[in-house]
Amino acid sequence: MEGASEWSGALGQSWRDQLDGLEATLAPVNRAISTALALEQATRIADIGCGGGGYTQYLAQIAPPDARVTGVDISPDLIETATRRAASRPVDFRCVNAQTDAWEAQRFDRLTSRFGVMFFEDESAAFTNLKSWLAPGGRFAFAVWADYSANPWQGVVRDVARKFVDVAEAAPGQPGPTRYADVERFTHLLERTGFDDVAATVWDGSLKLGGGLPAPEAAKFGLSAFWREELPASSPDRRRAADRLTAILREHEAAGEVSMAARVHIVTGKVLTT
Repeated sequence: MEGASEWSGALGQSWRDQLDGLEATLAPVNRAISTALALEQATRIADIGCGGGGYTQYLAQIAPPDARVTGVDISPDLIETATRRAASRPVDFRCVNAQTDAWEAQRFDRLTSRFGVMFFEDESAAFTNLKSWLAPGGRFAFAVWADYSANPWQGVVRDVARKFVDVAEAAPGQPGPTRYADVERFTHLLERTGFDDVAATVWDGSLKLGGGLPAPEAAKFGLSAFWREELPASSPDRRRAADRLTAILREHEAAGEVSMAARVHIVTGKVLTT
């Protein structure tokens, strides 16, 4: 189970160490999320679970000139990295637990997240807290993964890893990448929390592993990014897993790049009153 506390430790460190490849992999989804967010009138924007800050910086580039974008994450390692990588761009990063921490400053006009809201230990408490961060009339757009069958770029790496290590199956509703694959359950949760006009759309596309790597490097990237602790480089099973994964990924390689299908649910809504 990948809960928020895991991201503040080893999982966050693994993500940081593979950050360039991960940001390049996920970048194609940025436009779909930001379009759903309707940024034209937004001046205060928060990116929840911002990781290394790639999507946060993208928001800062396309938001109105007077907008202020804040990225929040539970991982000190990722916040330090995001701050350093942002350099002089008009982005603010904060190490915050979005499940429990109150936002004492002015409320946000927009809340968004690119795959950062599936890991709260207490989902009801988390979204109740996030609702308090959003100003009346404010809007949100959260991107969450569909199931592994619709995301083979994740599923094949997981399937290979589980041949060599025990992979705990998350119970329905528990923290993890596909927690909200049942998007209807997620929309009902948000409605019960008090959000208004909740709706979901589907983004279907393709993602390039590591941003466009050939099969051997894509296999190495996938295992390092998601299974570093379970299959460390020193493990004898790591090479066998890499060889098996490389063989599978070759079937999806064209012009020296591995590209695979992806499906994302983009869930939107607003807060009409406090």
